[in-house]
Amino acid sequence: MATGDKTLSTAGLVLALTATFTKELDLANLPFGLNLNRGLTFANGEGANQANRIFVDTRTTDDTGESLDVHDGGVLKDPHGDVLTIDKVKALYIKNTDAVKSLHIGGAGASDWGCYANVSDIEVVKPGGEILKTFPDSDGLDITTNDILKIKSATAGNITYDIIIIGVDPA
Repeated sequence: MATGDKTLSTAGLVLALTATFTKELDLANLPFGLNLNRGLTFANGEGANQANRIFVDTRTTDDTGESLDVHDGGVLKDPHGDVLTIDKVKALYIKNTDAVKSLHIGGAGASDWGCYANVSDIEVVKPGGEILKTFPDSDGLDITTNDILKIKSATAGNITYDIIIIGVDPA
């Protein structure tokens, strides 16, 4: 690897869901236990289950919102402070860190990412809520044309959120 080259060595997503549900009977309790573990690992590259770029940030926006452009905006930076370009999204994670306000994702219309391409495509993340979307196949979520991700507070005032975008820049 030449000096200055960047590599996303690995990235992993883990979902662990556990639950116990009990039904009380006359002489005993009838338990049901759930222990579900799922995961997705991205190796370095451009194919299926691969990625080579990452964007990580804690951001603040208001009810007018912000339009994030990780494809060709030249504004967003990778963890090393270099300008970030992503052509295909492999994973999107957003956590609404506000305790009161909801966060809106999408709704910008035709310029928004494919999963939010209509003005009415708004995903609501409730206070303290999180979303995780994955697109692990070799196509990922192509954002070379529709490259804006609009994020805003659902009500007046500022809102803070965490965001992670894992993707591919084939250049």
